[in-house]
Amino acid sequence: MKIFFKFILLIFVCAFSGFAQQKNPVLSGCFKSYKKNLPATIMLWTMPTNNLWDQTVDYKVTIDSNRSFHFEFPLIKRPMLYMLQVVQLSGTKKQVSSLGTFYVEPNDNIHVDIYDNQIKSGIFMTKKDSLVFTGAGSA
Repeated sequence: MKIFFKFILLIFVCAFSGFAQQKNPVLSGCFKSYKKNLPATIMLWTMPTNNLWDQTVDYKVTIDSNRSFHFEFPLIKRPMLYMLQVVQLSGTKKQVSSLGTFYVEPNDNIHVDIYDNQIKSGIFMTKKDSLVFTGAGSA
């Protein structure tokens, strides 16, 4: 009987220790050598089902006076797709530009530095912003 209770206790310890270690993923960043007007906000379009065509859960993140932002995703159990957007305000117009689509996983702590017009890409070789990712989950 003691062996049975020890076995049950071991199962509970293993199950709850793995759950307790998970942390909300974090995305922080900074605009470096950004020559354009600093964006008004950052938008994160999260796709909980990892399908671009399903409903998204959207978040607005403010940019502070140090040109930085910080966002903590809700707790997730598996990798989740998100789209990183910058929102520029010009008078009464709002322009949203995508910086890319990425995955975030539980326990990620990612920092992204955003540089203005650093890389030429596409058919017309237009200059695009470049992103440098560092931190846990950035590889």
